[in-house]
Amino acid sequence: MNYFLINFLIDFFLVFFPIIFIARKTKKIEFKKILAELGIQKTGAKFFFRETTKLLLILIAVSITISLLLVLIGLNDSQNIFQKIDSLKSQSILLLFYMLIVRVTAEEIFFRGFLAKKIGIIFSSAAFACIHFSYGSIAEIIGTFFLGIVLAKFFMKNKNLMPNIFAHIFYNFFAIILVYSA
Repeated sequence: MNYFLINFLIDFFLVFFPIIFIARKTKKIEFKKILAELGIQKTGAKFFFRETTKLLLILIAVSITISLLLVLIGLNDSQNIFQKIDSLKSQSILLLFYMLIVRVTAEEIFFRGFLAKKIGIIFSSAAFACIHFSYGSIAEIIGTFFLGIVLAKFFMKNKNLMPNIFAHIFYNFFAIILVYSA
């Protein structure tokens, strides 16, 4: 099966399972209310830019801290992450952008907008970390667990997923840039 098709099916599940789960509770499906329950709602530009920037800076600071700690204890296997990202680029630059935009949006909808409210911040962050096992990196799993906690707490505080989605996209974009500049 095509790699793109597999990823599309994963993202389809990550987005539509929460929508169907929420919709089944109501007799009348109101798409706007479902999106609002998932945290996808309009926000003012000032709030959006302030919160997105704040979250992005926190994600970068936490990531650097985790990386330094993992180097100190000898668990830095980030070369596996670099190889995985590089393999995506070799398949298709479009696939890389798909993963950067669509996958990140789907992850935020599922893990923060839906799962964090259903099973809590720690368990949703653990599930988020587990889906990153394909990188073959302990550092990736540990890092995504803690970054998942930050993203979930931020969402629970703001009740708006838009800063999360954009901060997550920018964070991954900067990580990709780092991989290609290294």
